[in-house]
Amino acid sequence: MKTKVLITIDTEFSSHKDGMGIFGNIAGKFYGIPLFMQLARKYNIKFTFFVDVYGVREIFKKEFIKICNELIVEGHELQLHTHPDGLFDKNRGKLCLYSLAEQIQIIKKGKELFESWFRISPLAHRAGDWGANNDTLIALLKNGIRLDSSMFAGYKYCELSRNSSLVQSKGIIELPPSTYKINGLKIFNNGKLLSTNGNPLSEILYVLENKIKERVPIINFVYHSFSFLKWNKKRTKYEFSKNEIAKFEVLLNIISKNSNLEPTLLRTLNVEKYLNANDKEISTGLVYFIPRLLDRMKH
Repeated sequence: MKTKVLITIDTEFSSHKDGMGIFGNIAGKFYGIPLFMQLARKYNIKFTFFVDVYGVREIFKKEFIKICNELIVEGHELQLHTHPDGLFDKNRGKLCLYSLAEQIQIIKKGKELFESWFRISPLAHRAGDWGANNDTLIALLKNGIRLDSSMFAGYKYCELSRNSSLVQSKGIIELPPSTYKINGLKIFNNGKLLSTNGNPLSEILYVLENKIKERVPIINFVYHSFSFLKWNKKRTKYEFSKNEIAKFEVLLNIISKNSNLEPTLLRTLNVEKYLNANDKEISTGLVYFIPRLLDRMKH
């Protein structure tokens, strides 16, 4: 049985200036969503974009809707991403900070905007900053969304507990992002999302190889629409990261050629088939500590 591979991208303006979080325009070249689209074509892999419709800046709204619809035309999928402070309370940026009644309204509003702009309904959801709780699952069910990908076990804002790769809770199927463990010597957090973004390539390939060996059925990689950018603390100066782009290309090349891997989308994934399937969490150890330091220096 092949391992299903999801490349998921949280698509948002975030706190980046202008339209940088979405388009990544540096000197007339685009290192945001346009570059993800270009690389997807190159390696013939489709991506899942979790789209934040709450924080869309009015000046870029038309361009934002246009590029999201281009993603659909090219065969990618759009799903709902919730950063509610964009339209609701600016002091509460995470769903878990809202009551159940409020969460129901937040997701309802997001679904309405999603359907209006993209002419499709979201089938899945991911909470911004992984800030989901049990009320989130109920609110999703109330809005007819039955697949969630917000369970980042151990993350400070995530109030969902994890015990397997796919679980069903309160009528919702939970598909967590893939994670792994490192020995960070109290310098780096020990729990990591599986992504070449911010992590050394050699370590990610080690994890990928071992997940294949363990016959993990689904691997869920996580990126952001601004994963190929680097910036200063005040977010006034931006550059593109050759290192992050190169690592991502290596990963896509491997996925496209490895006969044990099958790139897929959430909408085509028979999630019920994998309920309670084993998800072996890999630990990488100190051997990757120096590569991690070097990778941070390159970024």
